[in-house]
Amino acid sequence: MSNKLRHVVCVIFDFFCIVMLWILYDNFRQTLVEIKKQEDIIRFGNRDGFFITGIIFPLMHLLVTMEQLFPDFIKRIEKYKKPVNHGIMGFIAALLIAGFALSSWLQSRAEKAGYVHCRYVSGASALAKTLVYTKGEQICEDLEAKARAERTRR
Repeated sequence: MSNKLRHVVCVIFDFFCIVMLWILYDNFRQTLVEIKKQEDIIRFGNRDGFFITGIIFPLMHLLVTMEQLFPDFIKRIEKYKKPVNHGIMGFIAALLIAGFALSSWLQSRAEKAGYVHCRYVSGASALAKTLVYTKGEQICEDLEAKARAERTRR
């Protein structure tokens, strides 16, 4: 694969990572708006925070590009290679921890606003759960009844 093609593929992947970050922002914004408006039902993924890891690839691509464009600068800072590597690994770990923290923060924000976790209606996949919070027990029970009715029809 030529260098030009490699960079084109990386830029395309960077674009998708940026779209993933936009989805993270929009999901969080939408959930916070629903909480503020006191909507009856709120749905969100408990692992939406992990979209933040989408920032890793564009940053790594930027570092590699800088290494190719400014090789003299990279040679001058060679003695700082070990601390920089530790910093990058710490940053990646911090992003993963931030994913957990953001998801937990949204859940606690919904619960503090008076929402009840509706466990039966919440869905699960191999990687994440879709959490459903309702403004009261009655709404949750109504959702559960509808979900049971739909499952029996199938």
